[in-house]
Amino acid sequence: MYRRIRRGTGLVLEVRLASGVLKRLPAWMTQVDVCETMAVCPKPVCDVGALYALRAQLDAWAGGRKVNSPATEDTREELSHLKGR
Repeated sequence: MYRRIRRGTGLVLEVRLASGVLKRLPAWMTQVDVCETMAVCPKPVCDVGALYALRAQLDAWAGGRKVNSPATEDTREELSHLKGR
């Protein structure tokens, strides 16, 4: 670990890779109790409602404008019938 950075209400760890590149990751991703609850599965599973919430959060962090994503509209159309499941 290179250093700890306080960001809003969370903690970010900055790590220097062997190549010298610095990468940041949320500190919770290194907590054993969090990692123990996760499992590797053959097919990723994510609640569609959670994806919509993530999209809204990313848009909010971008200052109210839509986060640049070429697949955004197509993805919304494809998933719109699943919303609320």
